[in-house]
Amino acid sequence: MQVNESKEIWKDIKDYEGMYQVSNLGRIKTLERIVKYDTPPYSHTVHMKIKKISKKNNGYMIVGLWKDNKGKNFHIHRLVANAFIDNPENKATVNHIDSDKTNNCVTNLEWNTQSENNKHAFKVGARKPLVGDKCTFTKTTEKEVLEMRELYATGNYSYKELATLYNLSYDGIWCIINRKRWKHI
Repeated sequence: MQVNESKEIWKDIKDYEGMYQVSNLGRIKTLERIVKYDTPPYSHTVHMKIKKISKKNNGYMIVGLWKDNKGKNFHIHRLVANAFIDNPENKATVNHIDSDKTNNCVTNLEWNTQSENNKHAFKVGARKPLVGDKCTFTKTTEKEVLEMRELYATGNYSYKELATLYNLSYDGIWCIINRKRWKHI
């Protein structure tokens, strides 16, 4: 990310006011402050610095923030959206408009419902529909579908017989044979 610091705006992070800030460009900084302890040396000065951001296995950027000797990880895109984007409809999901999970600039984020977020991901190609064996709800395999179609083509099996043989419904067999389901093969 190329940073244009003259246009960078900083805001306090909710519940971490006076400790950390988030910028409209997706950066996080620690604010200078004195941290007090119950044991010697009783206090130390935390200096202002830009926090290191990490990438999770799923591609989202996170940062660890500390308060009351407890650390917690936060998604950068949610920190930016909470600080800079109004959410009058109280939508729960933050969408990356360009589908780049590392681009956490405020201009690339918007509040969405989970449904809107999923539709956007399919529309821009960030997610592909699950078909065939990859579909969670499938009761059959690609090999079995090809077998069913072969057996039906011989003329020796009816939909009802195939349904019994493969433990599927009559309608399920009809949809497979007529390529309403498994149309990709």
